[in-house]
Amino acid sequence: MKRESLSVRVERGGPFSAEELAKIFSRGFQFDTLEIAGQYYNAGLFCLQARAAYAKSIVYSAEAVVALRAQEYIWTAIAAYYALFHLSIALMFLLPQELEKNRRGRLAQAWSGGSEDPTEKLIPHWYVPMFLEACEAKGLSPRLREFLQAAWQLRVDVNYGPRVAWVGNRPAFKSPAHTPSEVETIANALESVLSSAIRWVSRATDLSWVRAVDAAAALAQFLTEDNLLYVRWCAPEALAEARQLAKRLPNTEQLWRENDASREGA
Repeated sequence: MKRESLSVRVERGGPFSAEELAKIFSRGFQFDTLEIAGQYYNAGLFCLQARAAYAKSIVYSAEAVVALRAQEYIWTAIAAYYALFHLSIALMFLLPQELEKNRRGRLAQAWSGGSEDPTEKLIPHWYVPMFLEACEAKGLSPRLREFLQAAWQLRVDVNYGPRVAWVGNRPAFKSPAHTPSEVETIANALESVLSSAIRWVSRATDLSWVRAVDAAAALAQFLTEDNLLYVRWCAPEALAEARQLAKRLPNTEQLWRENDASREGA
């Protein structure tokens, strides 16, 4: 059955209160086109995927912080990596034009033609730093990529170490050369990296700001509804940390106001 294309019309431009924005974007699963003050924006499948990826990056950031607090450095390393990985995925979906044309087309085709999420197959881990480098040429801070690559190595080491290596003529277990302090540095930087990235992407193009606002507005849904994984699967401490982190990050009204300010200064 062909689904009708719906739209949301907002009669005036910003700034809006957080409550007004929440009402606007709460209908996001129902519209394909968003009209704001006479301009049309594509919400689409990339926008929906960006919501989930951004929420996941915040949840993993919270998991990393809680694990660090308990000196669970192995889980801190794993959670910190995936926080940065999913933040990078969110940027891809917020700026789909920066994806390789073939990759972008295959993602859109797969999402439109079936029920399975193709992200895991079409966005391998090795591709993420390449995408981030392209974004750096347009103003994204290199900190995200640098921390991502450092966290990837730490994740590999704690997942698979100690490894067997030859020492002289005998095999022996060899522990990673990394230390928990490296994990701590990355985990403590997650909030600032998240904030910087969502602010950057909201200023990147005429369309990306509305997608960024939409992703920020959807956070409450992912962190409160028990059918969206985290409420059931996260420990109460991690979930509470994620909710507090979401409150400290740029919210819908802040992103809207900052976009207005950047346009006025342009």
